[in-house]
Amino acid sequence: MRLPSVKAARCFEEGEGDFVFNDAEHSYEAVRADITAWWYYQPMNNLRDLQFDELDAAVDDARAMLDSGYDSLGNWTLGQICRHLVLVQDPSVDGYPRWMSLFAFLRPAMRRWLLPKLLSGDSPRGIRTASRFSPPGDLDDTAEVEAFSQSVARLKTHVGEFMPHPAFGRQSPERILAIHTAHAAHHLRFLSPRN
Repeated sequence: MRLPSVKAARCFEEGEGDFVFNDAEHSYEAVRADITAWWYYQPMNNLRDLQFDELDAAVDDARAMLDSGYDSLGNWTLGQICRHLVLVQDPSVDGYPRWMSLFAFLRPAMRRWLLPKLLSGDSPRGIRTASRFSPPGDLDDTAEVEAFSQSVARLKTHVGEFMPHPAFGRQSPERILAIHTAHAAHHLRFLSPRN
């Protein structure tokens, strides 16, 4: 196939193929665009097929990783994943930053396109995490799993409406919990138990 790399990436389905040879431009901008365009096409068969019925099951999975040990198939440790989940979950109760409402006009499209993918376990990979939700590098797995457990308990005992989700807007309490449950499965699937 002879096409500019970014255009060629659009000709394939996500996860299709096992190898891409890309003889392209070598500038920083071009390489970054290539990586972004082809990121979703890397094989996913080594990630766990993971879906939880409720957030408590995600906490149980994180605790099981502590007990068994794990190998990370992504960029984050168990502690970093748990911190990220807390950073994303807690604003459902406390409120999201105002700047995130600047994208409210995109919510109808996000509810139509992204929400069904997320809830079905087919959430996109490689989306850059906003710095507010990015975990630091040096975290204790045990402490972060406990903090995740406490965050889940806080969500489950929250009375009243949750704050509007930055991507999906106001949702029922059951739907917010389902979103956070699917988000936890998305990240925890990148960890593989050793036993």
